[in-house]
Order: sequence, then C-alpha cells, then structure tokens
Amino acid sequence: MQAPSAARVLLPKTYEGIWRRGEEYLSRNKVLILAQDSRGVRAIAQGTDQYEVVLRFVGEGLSRRCTCPYFEGRSAQHPPCKHIIGVALAWDKDRGVSLPTK
Repeated sequence: MQAPSAARVLLPKTYEGIWRRGEEYLSRNKVLILAQDSRGVRAIAQGTDQYEVVLRFVGEGLSRRCTCPYFEGRSAQHPPCKHIIGVALAWDKDRGVSLPTK
C-alpha cells in the first residue's frame, strides 16, 4: 500500500495560483526537508525569507503550519500557502508518492 499523499489532501483546499507557486518551489529546489517520518515533515521553504513549514497526518486530514505572514496564526480552514504546497510536493516526491497530475 502506497503512503498517503500530502499534496492530494491539500489540492482541493487551495487556489490554482497558489498551487502553481508551490510547484515552482519544488521545481526550483526551494524546499529543504529538515526531518521527516511516515506521518510528518518539518522543512524550510526559501521565498523572500525562510519560512518553517510543519505538516502532519492526523486521521484522514493533514495538520499544517507555516511561519509566513499569509498563513501564520490562521485557522485550519484557511487555504494553505505556497510554502505548504511546495513542502507537501517535495515530501511526497521524497517518499516516492506519485504527485497529482491535475
């Protein structure tokens, strides 16, 4: 059984423009994974500044945190930022989880 995909959990919760910016973070190697296991990841996304991102599978969902001004202090219902998307994609790729194609 393949590991769950963080990106697939986040895809319906974000906007297309933010998703595309997250893909740019992946393609431009702007994500540095600091620690990971099968349930969670801690990483740095390098944008205008460095932002810390933490993702963790919780039940069927994904808890998420980013220190960027767009996301910090927001509720779990707030759309994820480009840094969270970039980290989710990088984490999935690092774990050999297939990335969403649409």
